[in-house]
Amino acid sequence: MFDSYTNTINTAFYDFNDNGLLDIIGLRRVSSRAQKNATYGVFVVENRPEYDAYFIKWLVTTGRCEGACPPYGVMTPGASMKYTVMDVNNKDKSGRASQVVRGNFALDLPGGLMGTGPSPNFIDQVTFGVARDSTYVKSQVIPNSNLIAIPSGPGQGSRWEVKHLITPSVDGAIATFHVLLLICIVNASIVFVFYLREKKEDRIERNKNPVSMSALTFT
Repeated sequence: MFDSYTNTINTAFYDFNDNGLLDIIGLRRVSSRAQKNATYGVFVVENRPEYDAYFIKWLVTTGRCEGACPPYGVMTPGASMKYTVMDVNNKDKSGRASQVVRGNFALDLPGGLMGTGPSPNFIDQVTFGVARDSTYVKSQVIPNSNLIAIPSGPGQGSRWEVKHLITPSVDGAIATFHVLLLICIVNASIVFVFYLREKKEDRIERNKNPVSMSALTFT
């Protein structure tokens, strides 16, 4: 994979297109000068799998902010997320993960990224937790979405706020357009066939009763 990227210094997984697929972003030395005066460049290797799979991205914040700002806060280390979904075999499937503190060189955004497999409908249930008695359950979540869970701040009870962000898919939009176009063509064809059939029946009826039809027309 890296045969064309010589002098690679470091690499990391990164969701470059924000589509739930972990791409590879790397740093390599371009020039052959001394290390002090060397020229460096960044390259990206995109992940383009052939299989159909879905994901869910999530982030749990602290829900705290000083001053006049939205109470979003920063990432909460140790927060957990669990999802439950019905797979293609009509069996319940679940996964669980927790947030960890990122290092200084980590390129990925805070939060977590989990694959849910081929689940074409909805993720049945997503549960967030920051403590034993502080959890939040969200039902019917759209796959390939990003959830930002904001727990309540001090003195606000157990109120949670969840931001549901959906990343549009170009391939999905094109497929949806083609399906809608096909439906419109089929409906227009059916209407046109019924129109021609009605015109034919009117012509046959007019030929059977030419006198009565003429009188009806002049009336």
